[in-house]
This record gives sequence, structure tokens and C-alpha cells, in this order.
Amino acid sequence: MKNFNISTNVYFGENSLGILDTIQDKHVLIVCDSFMESSGIVDKVKEHLSACQVDVFSKVVPDPPIEIVSEGIQCLQRCKADVMIAVGGGSSIDAAKAIRGLSRPDAPTVPIIALSANAFAEDIQKSKNAGINEHLAKPLEMDKVLKVISSYCK
Repeated sequence: MKNFNISTNVYFGENSLGILDTIQDKHVLIVCDSFMESSGIVDKVKEHLSACQVDVFSKVVPDPPIEIVSEGIQCLQRCKADVMIAVGGGSSIDAAKAIRGLSRPDAPTVPIIALSANAFAEDIQKSKNAGINEHLAKPLEMDKVLKVISSYCK
């Protein structure tokens, strides 16, 4: 049996979504549920991705079934995302992980950055164990997030 471990960094603080402004000329796929989109939270994230082509997959439900993941895979294949951002809790993170893992040959190399209200140590560990590259707990701290986001967008 083989195993590998990806270090997960957690950043938080006021105005930290501004770090997303550093992502330039990338295709970004935001993965979330319909509430995150209808409540305007996704729009706040998109405001900071103005230099990017942004697609949103907002059909995530709790414990996403394979049908939802399949729709997400189709969305990822259409938009050819360089970066995926999971907005919300565990279901969005699970869906993003499954979409990345099952979609295209290079899918495991697409970084997943979780923007989540879940900041407990066990939540962060679950993200880490699931292969999430970065778990950013809200509120996000901009100066720390900047370094992480920009490291994936070179």
C-alpha cells in the first residue's frame, strides 16, 4: 500500500478574500450549493476573480450522489479549470474532490482550495485527508492567504 500526505494550511481574518485578486488569467471553477450562489456569497468570491474566466457549479447537495458529481465533471471538462474553489462546507469540498478525482487525466493536479466556515481541527484534518490542497477557514486573513493562492497560480 502507498500513501502520501498533503499539508493543509488554514488562514483566516478580515478582508482575506482580497487574496483572490492575485489570481490572473486562469479558468476557475467554483463548486458550491445553490444557497451559496443565491445568497450572494459566490458573487463576493467572483468579485475578486475579475481577471479570470469563472464558472460556477452550484448543484451540490449533502452527501453528493454520483449523478451530481457526474454533472460537475461535465462542467469541469467544459471550462477546463486551472483552479477549483469549494465554497461552503463538507459537501462542497467532497463534491470538488470527487469532480477532480474522476474527471480528466490531469484532474488530480488541479488544486482545490476550500473556503469554509469549518475551522475545527477535525474539519481541517478531514480536508487534508481528502486531498484538499488548502483549507481556508473564514474569516480569512489576507496576508497569509495571499502566499497560498499565488503559489498555485504561477
